[in-house]
Amino acid sequence: MNTVPHQGADRQRKGNIDTMRSTEETKRRFSTRIVRSSKEKLWKTSEAEAARTKQAVPVKGFQDLSEFEGL
Repeated sequence: MNTVPHQGADRQRKGNIDTMRSTEETKRRFSTRIVRSSKEKLWKTSEAEAARTKQAVPVKGFQDLSEFEGL
């Protein structure tokens, strides 16, 4: 019976420093890619939602839209 809970994970973590470094680089690369794709998804969903509700996608720079209310 193994009483140490995370022995396998610790054993996997121990390794070559070069492998660790490349793993960190890979994690960084993937995390930036995930952030980028999630931002794209957010933008696409907001576009789709705006098209569904027949509203314009909010554009940066227009804080006050009261001038367009009469249109």
